Amino acid sequence: SLTHKRVLTTSGRAVGEVRDVLLDDAGAVVAFEIGGSTLGGLLRRRSTLPHGHGVTIGTDAVLVPDEAAAELH
Repeated sequence: SLTHKRVLTTSGRAVGEVRDVLLDDAGAVVAFEIGGSTLGGLLRRRSTLPHGHGVTIGTDAVLVPDEAAAELH
């Protein structure tokens, strides 16, 4: 139930939302596909965020360190 969960930086900046969860052969989470919109929704972008990298999964959102979010752009 992680898909469509908001992704925020630890400082509170919205990054996008989880579009997909990538799993390995054993079913463990490897990475998250993060989607978002730019230019008022005219362009859509997708980035992959490896699991780990300080990612925290909360009840309302997925939190990522600001440094990890900077690598998504």
